[in-house]
Amino acid sequence: MRTLCIALVAMALNVSCLAQTIDSLDHSTLAKAGRLIIRGSGFGAGPGDVQIGGVSAPISFWSDTKIRAYVPDAVDVGSRDVVVTTSGGQSSNAVPLTVTDRPPADGRILWRFTADANTFLTQPVVGADGTVYFTDLTGHLYALSPDGGVKWIRVGAGNSSPDVGPDGKIY
Repeated sequence: MRTLCIALVAMALNVSCLAQTIDSLDHSTLAKAGRLIIRGSGFGAGPGDVQIGGVSAPISFWSDTKIRAYVPDAVDVGSRDVVVTTSGGQSSNAVPLTVTDRPPADGRILWRFTADANTFLTQPVVGADGTVYFTDLTGHLYALSPDGGVKWIRVGAGNSSPDVGPDGKIY
């Protein structure tokens, strides 16, 4: 009864009753493969899903109040909604993010990428298909496409240097 009363009061005041709420994004505009920090509440302890423009984003960090995710290449440019869905299936409010293309190559620099850690203990390796693999100090293993897009991130992979076999398996 108490929850219903609080919900009715919130509705009368035009306030959200969502248990999971996005309060802010660290950027209002971000290029594809850019790192987005989402702050809010009620996200839960375990990873759920971050959707940007309806596309699942690679997640590198998840807590009840903060999430770090990357803008997927499959998202169309323009204003797109960011929505957090908890592991229990509850969705947050939608917050707009303007998505842009990555900047073009500049001289010898083909692309740039912001990882979660400031330090890398190992050298990146490149697979036969051009995918770039590297680990950071926090144990994230990143897989980036040849043009700098984020393919995937594995949290807790350790901080030793990855290697790619001739069959494409990552060791």
